[in-house]
Amino acid sequence: MIHHIVLFRLADKNGKTAAEWAAEGKIRAESLRQTVPGAETLQVFVNSPDADAGNYHLMLHGTFADMTALHDYAVHEKHLEFVAFIKSVLAENGRACIDYTE
Repeated sequence: MIHHIVLFRLADKNGKTAAEWAAEGKIRAESLRQTVPGAETLQVFVNSPDADAGNYHLMLHGTFADMTALHDYAVHEKHLEFVAFIKSVLAENGRACIDYTE
């Protein structure tokens, strides 16, 4: 089982706060569950408004049978649309990722 965890720090941009972009990102990421095959689970979390302001704003945690399933997910058209959205609101150096085997 592969765990894929991605953290995003978003920017205040285009009239929206990072928290507002995170809320939109959560909705978009959750839609991937129904449209992109490969993820056995996909959880999406938004940082608490009461948490430290320096924290990341959005976290995705997906599980995949193996690295091939993760790769297939990563190159899927709908996932790439999500990536383009996130890149458009990402803060500088605003992405961290880890993939590990359990």
